[in-house]
Amino acid sequence: LFDFSPDINGTAVWLDKRNIEFRPANRLPSDQEYKAEFYLSKIISDIPNDFKTFEFGFKTMRQFFEVSIDGTHTTDKKTLGWQRLLGTLSTADAADNDIVAKLLSATQNQKTLNISWEHDANNTTHHFSIDSIERTEVPTKVLLKWDGKELGIENNKGEKEIDIPSIGDFKVLDLKVIQTPEQYVSVQFSDPVQEKQNLDGLITISDVKDIKFITENNEVRVYPQHRLNGAKTINVELGIKNILGYPLQSSF
Repeated sequence: LFDFSPDINGTAVWLDKRNIEFRPANRLPSDQEYKAEFYLSKIISDIPNDFKTFEFGFKTMRQFFEVSIDGTHTTDKKTLGWQRLLGTLSTADAADNDIVAKLLSATQNQKTLNISWEHDANNTTHHFSIDSIERTEVPTKVLLKWDGKELGIENNKGEKEIDIPSIGDFKVLDLKVIQTPEQYVSVQFSDPVQEKQNLDGLITISDVKDIKFITENNEVRVYPQHRLNGAKTINVELGIKNILGYPLQSSF
């Protein structure tokens, strides 16, 4: 019933009396153009010549992926010596989970780090977790590298260094504005933040009075009462303490 150029192996399946579907035996390559013919004459015998063959074309989605870092979290809250890095690898089109796991590597001081994966059902959002990141007496870095060769993407390569502060260096690592589903500011610290401390006046947004704080491990989420627009200044003051009671060493 179908003929494709280039060839596609697969099976035609009737969905109901009016709809037929072609199911490829294997995943089609990325960014590939096809010409197709559907032989309606094989289904309907009494049909005008002009309608016996339906010709059409299509192109598969161009596959690519992006890597984003969601932050680091301390796993050892007694010594603060071990951390976990969380991130997301997002693909433009569905990708095999086993192949996705081969795209990313991580090292610290030239030592390979283990990467664990959780894949969403859509096979386009892939969450990764890197454990056993060590904090020492001196600052170090985690080096993330990615290469799209396993997905058939030769030009999708990159790397990123993530700073791992030394033990005792309590500071702000990152600050991001999250817009959906709720608007808030994510402030990422090097150490877990003391959860029960009053943060009023210690984290401020310019011209905003009513702020709610949620502290979870190394992150403080700052929620304005109303959605904000335009440029705002966020200040993080020295009075903030980590889980061991030590204060922030520098404002942000």
